[in-house]
Amino acid sequence: MKKNLKIDFRSKKSRRRFAILVRTLAVFGIVALANTYAWFVFFTKTSTSIQASVMSWDINFTKDNEEIRELVLDIDMKPGMDPYEKRIVISNSGEIAADYNVIMKEYSILNSTYTVPTDISEADSLNKLKYGYPFHVLFTPTTAVINPGNTLVVSIQVNWPYESSEPFFKLNNDFIYDSQLGYEYYRKSGDIYSPVVVSALNFNSLVSTGLYVESDDADSYYGNKCSAVQSGGESCLRIRLQLEVTQKQ
Repeated sequence: MKKNLKIDFRSKKSRRRFAILVRTLAVFGIVALANTYAWFVFFTKTSTSIQASVMSWDINFTKDNEEIRELVLDIDMKPGMDPYEKRIVISNSGEIAADYNVIMKEYSILNSTYTVPTDISEADSLNKLKYGYPFHVLFTPTTAVINPGNTLVVSIQVNWPYESSEPFFKLNNDFIYDSQLGYEYYRKSGDIYSPVVVSALNFNSLVSTGLYVESDDADSYYGNKCSAVQSGGESCLRIRLQLEVTQKQ
C-alpha cells in the first residue's frame, strides 16, 4: 500500500528543516532579483549615456582638404543641475596630420539669439559663455593637432552650481530691470562693492559701466526665466558651433 509523504510540523526537527528551506529559497530569490535589477539599471544608463552624449567623426586627409561640421546643442538648465557633457570623438584615419579648431557661430539664451561677430577671437567668443552667466560652458580643447591614426576627444561641459564661489554677479544686457524683483544692486570699486540706487531710467547705463547683484539673486532670475522658457517647449540655451578640421600645413 502506497503511503503519502507528510511533514510532521509538530516535530521540532521537522520545523527546523522547513525553516531552513524557506530561508534558503528566499535568499536565492533576493539574489536573483538584485542581479536582474542591477543589470537592467546598468544597461539602461549605459545605453542612454552613449546615445545622448557621444558623437563620432572620422576624417581622412590624403590631399589638400578641409572638413567642417556644424553642431547645434539644445540644453535645459536650472541652478543645481546635473553637469551636462557632450563629447565628440574625432578620428584621423588618413595619412596627414590635421589642425582642429572650434568656432562659436551663435547662441540663444532665454529666446534671445546672439550672432558672434567675425572680428573677435574664438577665445573671446567662447569666454562669453564661460564667464558671462551664472552657469558655465567650457570647451576643451579649443584647438589641437590630430596626428594620423590618432583620435581627439572634444568635451563641451555645462555646469550651474547652486552656490557660486563669487558673492556678486556682473549683469549683462540679458538682464531686464523689474522693480518688483526687489534686488539690491551694487557698483564695484577695487575689491569693494557698494549699494547703488537703480531705476528704469538709469539701469541700462549702469549695466554698461558695470552693475552687480548678489549671486543668489542672479541664480533666481535666470533660473525662473529658464523655467518659463522650457515650460513653453524651448531650450533655455542653444549653441551653434562650427567644428573645423584642416590639413596641417
